[in-house]
Order: sequence, then C-alpha cells, then structure tokens
Amino acid sequence: MSLRAARVRFRESRGDATRGDRRGHFLEPAVSVRVGTAHLQFEMQSGLSLPLQSAEARGFEADPFFLSMGVRVRFNALRLGDVL
Repeated sequence: MSLRAARVRFRESRGDATRGDRRGHFLEPAVSVRVGTAHLQFEMQSGLSLPLQSAEARGFEADPFFLSMGVRVRFNALRLGDVL
C-alpha cells in the first residue's frame, strides 16, 4: 500500500495568449503488486484519486480511479552467467 500527494496544473494557451490556469490537489491511496524474478518484474498499481477541493474550485473534472501496469528491469543486476 502507498499514499501519494499530487498537484495538477493545466494551462490552456493558443498562440501567444494564455486562456486559463486550472489547478488541483489530490491524495492518492494505492495498492501495488509485483511479480517476477530479481531481474525482471511485472507490476500493477490500482487506486483512488481523491480531490482535496470541489470540481468547481479546480475548474476541471477528474476520474476517481486509476490503474497502471508496467515492466521493471534491473540492468545493473545483470552479469555474465546470470539467468533471468
């Protein structure tokens, strides 16, 4: 389990003019899973993105759930003779 704080800032610009500046602060609790060997791992993280202010105050809508997947490789751990 993990908890992170995020600050998001969107700027709309068209040409030389900046049309809007929207900001938001979020707390994001998440659960992470890693499976694999010491050198190669597959990971998945799922969690909630909880806004600390209303959508009107932020100026944009936000999705409450996130899911990410990836591959982790430890290049510095690979040596001749090592097997994944």
